[in-house]
Amino acid sequence: MYPQNDNPGFGGTWSNYPYYDQGVVAVSSGDRGLFILKPRGNAGR
Repeated sequence: MYPQNDNPGFGGTWSNYPYYDQGVVAVSSGDRGLFILKPRGNAGR
């Protein structure tokens, strides 16, 4: 989700779910937990 350094390793998300009616996206990462995001602008259009 947020690389804090340049060390090699997995820094991405494990799962994403963008199908909520409210327009939010659930994103989970292995070391940071669950995030509920609200895209702004023309994202997803």
